[in-house]
Amino acid sequence: MKEQIIEIFKYGISGTITTIINLFLLKVFIDFRIYYLLANIVSYTISVIVNYILNQRYVFSKSARGNTAKVKKQFLKFLIMRVLSLMIDTLLFYIAVSIFEFPIYLSRLILTIIMILVTFVLNKWFIFINK
Repeated sequence: MKEQIIEIFKYGISGTITTIINLFLLKVFIDFRIYYLLANIVSYTISVIVNYILNQRYVFSKSARGNTAKVKKQFLKFLIMRVLSLMIDTLLFYIAVSIFEFPIYLSRLILTIIMILVTFVLNKWFIFINK
């Protein structure tokens, strides 16, 4: 039980770091007049790369390591999950901002929190599993 609490705590820290990176880059790209959806995709992609590294090395410490075949399989599953989550996230971001006219940064923050919760479960049970 203690190990699970530590893992959730580490995931929270990892999620906070990647959320800060995501929001910061989104703001920078939008300030440079990049269309908000493109800015979202680029900032999301960069933060996902950081997230994978943090998750693989620090959060899910019992995940595949040293075994190149297992790491490649793990990364492929992570990549597929994140591409799907990016598509869903981008669609929801568009709906929130362009259709419901919610503020960009508030929408991004709320969606990020939702995605962190969903991807924790997916990461824990389907990506960074120890077999």
